[in-house]
Amino acid sequence: MMLFAAPFFIGQQWRMGRSAPAPDPRPLIAPTETIGESAHSFLAEPMGSMSWAAPVVYNYIGSSSVTDRWNSNGPDRTGDYSGALVLATFGDFSVGTYPPDSAEGIDELQHIYFFALTAQAKGCRLLIIYPIWTPPGPPTSWDTDTMARTIAKTDWLNSRPEITLRVVTAPVPILARQLEAYYAPTSIWRDGLHMVDPPVAGMRAIRGMGLLVHSMLTGARFAGAAIDAEDGVMADMAWAAVRDHACTGLGGSIVIPPYPLAADPLPNPAPLPIT
Repeated sequence: MMLFAAPFFIGQQWRMGRSAPAPDPRPLIAPTETIGESAHSFLAEPMGSMSWAAPVVYNYIGSSSVTDRWNSNGPDRTGDYSGALVLATFGDFSVGTYPPDSAEGIDELQHIYFFALTAQAKGCRLLIIYPIWTPPGPPTSWDTDTMARTIAKTDWLNSRPEITLRVVTAPVPILARQLEAYYAPTSIWRDGLHMVDPPVAGMRAIRGMGLLVHSMLTGARFAGAAIDAEDGVMADMAWAAVRDHACTGLGGSIVIPPYPLAADPLPNPAPLPIT
């Protein structure tokens, strides 16, 4: 994929050029470490199939935005976890995920910022931004649009000097599209929006999405016992998506350029509220 020149944020200044890569190696989280989960169904269902050994402290609200979950003051804010936070973003299924310089995108960015500072204060070393996948119906261009917009938000967070944990983007719509192709002509969708869950023999797409999160955290292919040969394929596909895409912070060669921004969308974020 070709890179192109676009405005991006470095420290407190904007300039033209390519995004400077964040320093490697990025933090890796062991399955024995407690993690947080801030989720709507696109994340909650896969994480139910990810085979994490340690406790997962989660806040699930159906069809929820980052702002909804922040305002609910749930366990993703108040719970005891210290490895990483996996945070699901949302959007509008008529337009896709919100651009970072839209009113909705700026509000989302502000609340991701709150969650980043909160997780950081707990001792977390990693924040994984988990975007929506493209359900059947919308154009396939949503895959790259969603990734580009999410990567721009991730880059903004990594540019803030007060954010010291590492922020990375999970290639969610990329793997979802690959799983759709792998299982075709059988549909991976149970209702036109969600994947078949729980995973069963012959349809383990949701397991593949769960193992994507596992690999995002550990920086490795899932090393546990496979349920069957198909389960091993899901582990391979999940790891390949994580390994090969630069947005995961693991040195992948596939670079999806961030959504171009003409100015910092949130130059003066509100400070973390005192609770």
